[in-house]
Amino acid sequence: MFKEGIRSPDGRLTAVEGGLKLPILPQQLARFSGLSGRQVVLGVRPEHLLVRPPDGVAAVPLLLSVKVVEPLGYDMDVYMSSNLNEHIVARLEASAAIGAGFQPDARVTAYVDPRKVHFFEPGDAGMNLSQTSEIAHAVA
Repeated sequence: MFKEGIRSPDGRLTAVEGGLKLPILPQQLARFSGLSGRQVVLGVRPEHLLVRPPDGVAAVPLLLSVKVVEPLGYDMDVYMSSNLNEHIVARLEASAAIGAGFQPDARVTAYVDPRKVHFFEPGDAGMNLSQTSEIAHAVA
């Protein structure tokens, strides 16, 4: 997860420390309009980090350092870090990931589909800001 702040009025989530800009989709913009200048936590499920950008979507590239690769048969879990976060996990199709260079000590690019992200309030049990339900807390 990344601790980020919604900074710009053009509907882009911008990292406080720089390096990540994520477009907020039109259907998300109204929900986050009151969060300008506040810290939020960006959550991406391991299976939603991608080796290649999805077709027809302005995916966000992340430059990552691979630490550990755990083969799981058809899939593999890849443990990585970025300049914003030391603990990033991706669950990737093994053959695609190996073909894209996902191996220990490699610098790779993974892609985030903005339709698949979640936003949370900071803290161990932060409210899921991506949900409209009042019962939407992150599990610590």
